[in-house]
Amino acid sequence: MLARVAVFLDYSSITAACQRQQITINYRKLLDWLASESVGRKLVYAVAYVMTNKLQCVHEIEDIETRLGGDGYVVKTIICEHESRTSLGFEIIMDMVKNSYEFEPQIIVLVNNEVNNEIRHAIDYLVRETNTHVEIANFSGDQPQGCINRIALDLASDAISRIKVD
Repeated sequence: MLARVAVFLDYSSITAACQRQQITINYRKLLDWLASESVGRKLVYAVAYVMTNKLQCVHEIEDIETRLGGDGYVVKTIICEHESRTSLGFEIIMDMVKNSYEFEPQIIVLVNNEVNNEIRHAIDYLVRETNTHVEIANFSGDQPQGCINRIALDLASDAISRIKVD
């Protein structure tokens, strides 16, 4: 039997990490890699959170939403004032809890390069209350604490490409 997987992608934090490392991600292939039937997984839900502010170009955000939607994600755009990540983190936490009951995944994968204490506490709650296995997929070398497993995105070679720098 395949394990039911829900994927929560913090697009903003992963995009920033990609820019620092001069790589690009094919988000469709990343989703396939995280919830592949070949490793006993079945995708039941995927959502991408796009953080924006009032100054960001509407067409740029619409382009991101269209690409991620075409790659299989439900896209949620969060308007954050002063580039605060607090409201984005809160939105992710609430959706993880809500969707753990709605879709009943056995595994939740949070693709986020900036896991803070609020998210860690929410993950601890999910593990205790729903018996859901939680994994953090990121580029940083930090091993998440507690009962969280880390997936090294550096290993997703089918989904990641180096940017050629002249």
